[in-house]
Amino acid sequence: ALPAPAPALAAVAPLPVPQDDQQLGRLREELALMRQMIEREMNRLTDERLRGSPVRAQALELMDDYGFDAGLTRDVAMQIPADTELHKARGLMLGLLSKRLPIAPLDPLQVGGVIALVGPTGAGKTTT
Repeated sequence: ALPAPAPALAAVAPLPVPQDDQQLGRLREELALMRQMIEREMNRLTDERLRGSPVRAQALELMDDYGFDAGLTRDVAMQIPADTELHKARGLMLGLLSKRLPIAPLDPLQVGGVIALVGPTGAGKTTT
């Protein structure tokens, strides 16, 4: 007796493939625009909450002047209590920033090895 024939495989529709690089480019542009819209709206909501607190606004401006990432500045500024006195805000801001810095468990200078300072021109690598 002959073995039974293998069952026929159902035809699967091929996945649509972009017709050309133009379609893919348009899709990327549209995604980038959507991302910008979402970021703008999130920033607007955060800015509204910051406007009611001069101490948060001052911290935001100071960190922005120092060149910190906008997302980080907003996160840190929002952690500062709105009723904090202005003269205490800078110290609190620095404390909140220091908690976000990763620290090596061992002092690399005690262990030995090579330490590389990397950064753009004028960042203070030589001075450090």
